[in-house]
Amino acid sequence: MEGRVEEFFHVVDLMTETERIMRDYYLVGSRLFPEFHDLFNSLSQEEEQHAKLFEEIRQGIEENPQDWELGNFSAKTIEVCNHNLRKNLSEIEEGAVSPIYALTFICSVEQSLIERHAGHALRCSDDECRKKLDIITSGFDGHYRRLQKILDKHFPYGAFREASSDHPV
Repeated sequence: MEGRVEEFFHVVDLMTETERIMRDYYLVGSRLFPEFHDLFNSLSQEEEQHAKLFEEIRQGIEENPQDWELGNFSAKTIEVCNHNLRKNLSEIEEGAVSPIYALTFICSVEQSLIERHAGHALRCSDDECRKKLDIITSGFDGHYRRLQKILDKHFPYGAFREASSDHPV
């Protein structure tokens, strides 16, 4: 049982890390797109709330490991995703990619399996813990829809083509 619990902790810790990287990504977005500062700060706060929910889930696993099962996520997949998120975030902070790329990248991440199905990385028989997982999973569609509105409104195809010729994508 102890090895199984450690595996659960590893997955939860990785998912917590994912949420915190996303939080940082949105903080950078608030600087890249000052006209959407409030929106990006709100998204950042939601990601931090997700991270805290994963921390609570970790505590639930510690207290009642028999109530938990691993879902269909491998720790290696989450590790690779986190590595790519950190790398991309670093490139954005360095100015190596355009703001448009940063926005389209985060839209893609919000639509990715790692984000959309994060709440399915673990399964729990306890209703309270299931609610936490549902909260995490339900947040992603809202994030994506808000980001897509910014992209559609401010970066139509023609503007994207013109801007991308001035900046590396």
